[in-house]
Amino acid sequence: MPKILVAGATIKCKHGGLIGLTGGATAMKISSAGVLTKGAENGLSFAAGAPPCPMTTPAGAPSPCTTMPATAGVSTKVSVGTVGVLLDSATGPATNPQDPAATWSVVNAGQSLVDASE
Repeated sequence: MPKILVAGATIKCKHGGLIGLTGGATAMKISSAGVLTKGAENGLSFAAGAPPCPMTTPAGAPSPCTTMPATAGVSTKVSVGTVGVLLDSATGPATNPQDPAATWSVVNAGQSLVDASE
């Protein structure tokens, strides 16, 4: 069963850029870290990742991926209010002018205690 994502979870773009997710719902916490709900993953740039997305334009300028909303891995059974929590099975598209097929996925849920079904 997939793990619920919390603040501190890590996602990666398909090119290897990594970013940590921050924030999280204060109404639900696991080991004092806020649970991440659908939407927390949207619009995040891999430019400041460690490492950042390595994609470049033909001229050599950085062209990092930016996340779009999850297309999978959002629980329909566990929510904060009416918003489903993100799971470590979450994945989705990413925008990148140099790679129209760019995607992102979860590397680490940020916790290992609580599972949830999709």
